[in-house]
Amino acid sequence: MPGDQSNPKIVALFNERLDGLEKGHGNETGELDSSWWPGIIPQAAANARLWFGEVREVVTHCRYGTSYKYNWFLFDLTLADGRVFRDQIAGTEKCNDEYDTAMRVTFENGRVVDVKTDGSELTRPLDNTRRGVKATVTGVLRLDMTARPDRYYWPTAPAPTPAEEWSKL
Repeated sequence: MPGDQSNPKIVALFNERLDGLEKGHGNETGELDSSWWPGIIPQAAANARLWFGEVREVVTHCRYGTSYKYNWFLFDLTLADGRVFRDQIAGTEKCNDEYDTAMRVTFENGRVVDVKTDGSELTRPLDNTRRGVKATVTGVLRLDMTARPDRYYWPTAPAPTPAEEWSKL
């Protein structure tokens, strides 16, 4: 589990990632850029900001040790209203205790204000922390996108009922 050392540089990485969801940063395309992803509605980025405004804390962790084959990168999410979502999978990447640092990420008004770790990230390449930040933000966002798809995607045409399908024969 995370330690008690604050790291303001990881705070900046998180906020940069949150800001990059709409238009991307570097040579990445934003995950919510409706001009790039046709299924995404133009209001998706604003809705994501509302969602992150509901988040109070995210704690990242690995479930098992480094040798376990299905050691997913997980997070526990606490919302401002007190609801808790435990052991959410942040993505398809495996977690490795030797490279991934557990983080306790505190949000206020949709922005990251504090990140606490055990300090082990300072002995590892910066890209490992960037990967963890990206997986965490994406995982938290995907949780809302799955629960409330109408906030992010264009509505799909309703599927025909069995009676309608049979009537077309």
